[in-house]
Amino acid sequence: MTYTIIGGDGKQYGPVSGDDLRKWISEGRVNGQTMVKSETDPDFHPLSTFPEFADVFGQRTAASSPTVLTPFADTSREHADSAVKAPAIALIVTAAVEIFFGIIGLIRYNATMQMYANMPQFNDPQMQQILHSVSGPVGIFTNLFQILMAAVVLVAAIRMLALKNYAFAFTGAVLAVIPCVTPCCGLLTLPFGIWALVVLSKRDVKIHFN
Repeated sequence: MTYTIIGGDGKQYGPVSGDDLRKWISEGRVNGQTMVKSETDPDFHPLSTFPEFADVFGQRTAASSPTVLTPFADTSREHADSAVKAPAIALIVTAAVEIFFGIIGLIRYNATMQMYANMPQFNDPQMQQILHSVSGPVGIFTNLFQILMAAVVLVAAIRMLALKNYAFAFTGAVLAVIPCVTPCCGLLTLPFGIWALVVLSKRDVKIHFN
């Protein structure tokens, strides 16, 4: 039986034999939380759940062996939950704020365009034509599109917080960093979208999405 593990750098290592894994356990290079799959298993599971290694972990506990810092990162679900929590909540809040401002802007859209049209600096016929075009269907469609994109970011952030639908969560983070896609031109969501992309790119987070 051979095994594949996920290291602290997010890369897969293996296949390795059971004897190799036992040696790494004794050296402190892997622990019970290291994510492993056997050659017959399609999914990764914590090493401590494999019955063939139960005796090794039992021996280490009984011997009270000294703690050795392992080079492999914490790949538990709790770690993934903690990693996504802050950027996901930040995106939820900022996307909701952008939707609010987008709706307010849509409600006051015609009044704002009329205010600009009455300003002396916009008396030029060409400027009037531009304002008329922007205040028409094109402008309304643009506002609706931006509100919709902000809503996508909001829902994607909620999915990210729940560790569900990785592709959708990643798409929402990408939309959050694209300028002028959301009502506030992405100024609110941009930094948190970048943060979310960094976290979502980590393999020890990605493997826990349903």
